[in-house]
Amino acid sequence: MFENVNSFTRFAFSIFGGRLKRNKDNYIQLQTDLKKARMAISYDMYMSAAQGYSLIAGVIGGILGLILAYIIINIVGIPDNFTNLHLPASLYWIGAHMETILTLFLFLFMAMVLAAAVYIFFYIYPSLAAGDKKSKINKMLPHGVRFMYALSKGGANIIEILRALARNEDTYGEISREAEAIVKYIDFFGYDLRTALLNAGEETPSDNFRELIDGLLTIIDSGGDMTRFLGDKTMEYMQIARIEQKGFLETLALMAESYVTAFVAGPLFIIIIEVVMTLMGSGQMMALYAIIYMVIPVGSLMFVMMIFLITPSDITSAPILKTEFSYDSNNEEITDVDAEDMEAYEQYRKSKRSLAMKEMLKNPLKPFKEDPVKILFVSGPLAFIALIVGVLTNKVEFMADPVGILDDYLVLAAFIALLPLVIFFEMKRRRHKKIKAQVPGFLKGVASTNASGMTLVQSIEVIAKSTSGAIGDDIARMWRDLEWGVSIRDAFVRFANRVKMASLSRTVTLLTETMRTSGEVADTLYLSAKDTEMAEELDRERFTNMLIYVIIIYIAFFVFIGIIFIISTSFLPVMAEAGGDVASSGMSAEGFLGAFDIDVFKRIFLHASLLQGFCSGLIAGQMGEGEFLAGIKHSLIMVLIAYVAFTVFI
Repeated sequence: MFENVNSFTRFAFSIFGGRLKRNKDNYIQLQTDLKKARMAISYDMYMSAAQGYSLIAGVIGGILGLILAYIIINIVGIPDNFTNLHLPASLYWIGAHMETILTLFLFLFMAMVLAAAVYIFFYIYPSLAAGDKKSKINKMLPHGVRFMYALSKGGANIIEILRALARNEDTYGEISREAEAIVKYIDFFGYDLRTALLNAGEETPSDNFRELIDGLLTIIDSGGDMTRFLGDKTMEYMQIARIEQKGFLETLALMAESYVTAFVAGPLFIIIIEVVMTLMGSGQMMALYAIIYMVIPVGSLMFVMMIFLITPSDITSAPILKTEFSYDSNNEEITDVDAEDMEAYEQYRKSKRSLAMKEMLKNPLKPFKEDPVKILFVSGPLAFIALIVGVLTNKVEFMADPVGILDDYLVLAAFIALLPLVIFFEMKRRRHKKIKAQVPGFLKGVASTNASGMTLVQSIEVIAKSTSGAIGDDIARMWRDLEWGVSIRDAFVRFANRVKMASLSRTVTLLTETMRTSGEVADTLYLSAKDTEMAEELDRERFTNMLIYVIIIYIAFFVFIGIIFIISTSFLPVMAEAGGDVASSGMSAEGFLGAFDIDVFKRIFLHASLLQGFCSGLIAGQMGEGEFLAGIKHSLIMVLIAYVAFTVFI
């Protein structure tokens, strides 16, 4: 964000830089945070920019304060009882200059608030960026150590390992950037390995990575076994992952119970109280509206966000790995060829486009299967059209009861828009789940055949002829790539890019680096199989443990619907009849149990049930399967139950 020094920053530095340099000791923590966040800017230039932008923000705040004062004074008007201060006679002049004082106050207040907000943001941003890097490093560290262990076992030294790790930033993220920093110390600054590791340990924001560097330094100083050390670290991180999973599940269980209490049972209890108080003449309908239309949806979405933030998820989408040879080269990349070769290449490109068109016509749903969210570009407009057509074809009913007509067609539009998304998402998720279950067996099979003396190509041929299921077609395509002359490395990369699974992308990256360094891939494949097995086991354990809380959310929703049903069918009709009797008798009870519109309450309860069902479904999906989109199917089920319950039975 602040790495590029622009002209304004240089101008601000020329004004504030000298004073900041003289007060260097006041910014020691900031200097540390800038290094940990890998922000390539000095503390004095950074804080000069902070002060310069703060001044600009202060000026903007002052202008906004003047505009606000003008609106209050000339449009809204200052109330007579603007303050409850009782001033002595000597200060009565303040009342005569209230407009001037208010203008000055708003000018200074808005200027100070905006200036302070910008300055504070600049000051704490490096620590926030460092904290974000820390979490990303810790998340990828177990995979990075496993990568280092596999290469070390293949005979690579620590510098070669760090270079290999630094080359694969797309796969290993922040841990690769930390390795890249160590390599830069060696290549660009001429440091020896020990000094480079020491500097990296001082600058990294991750305590876990610093601990790993300390262990590497100990091994280097003592001449110990690097491979054994990395192997022990790999096992240690596997145990840590299991412990963290257990703690996460306990936290998730607590959040599930909190959600049911705070945003299912709590709103239901308040709704009942407010209904009774409103009927008794002492309640406020606004409180009901606030609970139903604000507290339930906003609180539920906050819970979804909280669960998403604490979920120790894998890479959300697998990186697209690069092949050594580009199979989709453009004409400008082809040089030094004769006309005959260029003509053949043009024919190849035309054939490729023709095959792509035939494939699209043969399987038009393929883009939606690969990226289910794209279906919203089709289903969304269709849902909107259905809503408009429904309203236009029921003009008379809409004029008489606009809310009722909108309720019906909004529910229909929601199903038109979201049901295709659910179908394609579940198809992709289930296929991904089946592939994830088969990948460890595939890797073990290739490893065992390779260990028995077969080459990797021969191993793939054997596995391709004997593997079926979700992964069978992709392995068969991998074998066809090899038959057509694609290198074994590129065949694996193309296989990973088709499957699009993060753990498999890491496996292929590790495999290609092993081929580059030693060529002994059997141990690497076994190690990668354990990695994918562990990831699958953790996912299965999470699903098993959280299934009970998904069921609890469903039960809580059914209780919500049941109580609303009882209130709507038993309590409200009796109270409406009693209120009508009181009104017809001519008695006045000052609002106590007067006549009221029962349909208004039923409509509010329908909205409460629909919102509760939709939000509870999102919570169930995020909690049970760790994905926001996985909750949409639960939402549609609960919305359908609520809608049928009200339209058929209430």
